[in-house]
Amino acid sequence: MTHKTPSVRLFAGISLAAFLAMGAAAFAADAIDEIPQPPIAPPPGVEVFSWQGGYIGASAGAAIFNPTPGFATNTGFIGGAFAGYNFQNGNVVFAPELDFDYSATSSGALDLNYVGRVKGKLGYSFDRTLVSVIGGGAFAGADAGAGALTDFGWLAGASVDYAVTDNIFAGGEYLYHSFDNFDSSGIDVNVQTIKARVGFKF
Repeated sequence: MTHKTPSVRLFAGISLAAFLAMGAAAFAADAIDEIPQPPIAPPPGVEVFSWQGGYIGASAGAAIFNPTPGFATNTGFIGGAFAGYNFQNGNVVFAPELDFDYSATSSGALDLNYVGRVKGKLGYSFDRTLVSVIGGGAFAGADAGAGALTDFGWLAGASVDYAVTDNIFAGGEYLYHSFDNFDSSGIDVNVQTIKARVGFKF
């Protein structure tokens, strides 16, 4: 009868334990692979919504009318339509935009009738939220009792838009307008507008 030495029995025991450990590891790996994995969310900062394309819309709000000197500051209604085109590169969005508003705002004998604008907007997209700064030129018409006045000026402001759907967005806009020596009348006119806006993106 053959007797195994202790070293042979030790080697056999180690080999068997290693084989069992390898099998258990393979079984565990297969079990993990079979567990459904949750979808991987895009990393922060990755763009998932496109603002690229043309758009149109309507806006309405308040105009704070401040002619100087000798006039009181007054607030009235302002509203109209706008149209533009978004160019997008990553999260940066640039848009030329045109708009025209009718106004029902007056101070003393001076009535603000309308404001038209040519704007450049530079924004940053946080997915469906677009935050923009605005600059450009404005054209306004007013009545001063003796007749109609018109003048060109500049504007600056900011806006926030949110894409409610892939095509419809809503937001708000603040603009400051300055008209020096309005139509050579000796009157300086400052107008602040705060408006809500709704638009459709093509």
